[in-house]
Amino acid sequence: MEVPRAGTTASGAGVSATTFEDIATSDRYRNARVRLTDRTATIAGRTVARLSDVQAEHDLTWRSLLASQRRIAQLDDVGSAPTPLEFWEMEAAPSSASLVTAAALVIESEMANAADAVSRFRASVEPLVADDRTATLVRADLDAVLQPLLRGVLDPDPLNAIGERWQRRLRRAATRRVIATRNHRKQSIGSDLLVDQEELVLLDRPPWAHGDRLLSAHEIAHNEIRGLVRDHLRELARITPRRQRHLDVVR
Repeated sequence: MEVPRAGTTASGAGVSATTFEDIATSDRYRNARVRLTDRTATIAGRTVARLSDVQAEHDLTWRSLLASQRRIAQLDDVGSAPTPLEFWEMEAAPSSASLVTAAALVIESEMANAADAVSRFRASVEPLVADDRTATLVRADLDAVLQPLLRGVLDPDPLNAIGERWQRRLRRAATRRVIATRNHRKQSIGSDLLVDQEELVLLDRPPWAHGDRLLSAHEIAHNEIRGLVRDHLRELARITPRRQRHLDVVR
């Protein structure tokens, strides 16, 4: 289908085709959108599968968290446990960094495929876009088509479940300390506040301080990976009107 000239619609009906409604109903736009939608779905599905493998190999597990805490507790028993800061630098940060590195390689690879798909979409539809308002609407539509790519992040549920399980374990440890040292029953009016206070005490001591750092490092890694995907999508969802492209060439 030919690119519409000034004074014609995408179907050549003799009316200016500068509105998004005119463009979106043209065969050229609809076909380009369908192709991009299909490729986006394929890329998103493949990204999820590859990141699932990365997560299985590099993300924190309940077993690895417990093993780390047991080791720190044993070191603390002999007075050689690292400080929380030392633990962060030696274990927590490197553990999460390996996750980010492996995930970023997958994301960069698949986003390159997405960029190719979007480039083809742009080449087809940008000649139809005559003004900034229409470009904004096309950009919003493009952003909607690309939304499945947001699935291309690590599944947060396993780490959230680990965090919740660890928090319950911390709560039980704090409760036992309150009962043992202060002779308060769990049901007593002031016991919840005492347990809250004891949790804070434990979070400053091995191995709980170290477990908290390990969980935090992987939560930060998940956020970093989500941010990486969002940054790519912002870069992909660009549409330039004909007039601006002309000015760019002249400059």
